[in-house]
Amino acid sequence: VLDNPLANLLRASSAVEYVLRVSGSHVSEGDLLDLMNSVLSRYPGIKLSSLPCRGGHGQAPHIELGFQGSADTAAAAYDWFAAQLKRPGVQVEPLSPPQHRGGG
Repeated sequence: VLDNPLANLLRASSAVEYVLRVSGSHVSEGDLLDLMNSVLSRYPGIKLSSLPCRGGHGQAPHIELGFQGSADTAAAAYDWFAAQLKRPGVQVEPLSPPQHRGGG
């Protein structure tokens, strides 16, 4: 019954988005560009959004990154990206992280 022109709308509504905030003294979109391209290559089903903020009102400059797609693919992309950022001088704050089930 759902195999009709509206079936795509049903599938699109199952997309999720996981968001993290990245900050650090030397973290800019330019610094993350190769990593952003890599995550898109590794996980072709996702959409990646990047929202840089200069900071202000008590907030340091940061970038909010969103990983949108199917729950499994978006979670894998989010986890992979966050793991790549584990380096000195980089802070990662989960804003809307995947809720992993079972020991993950």
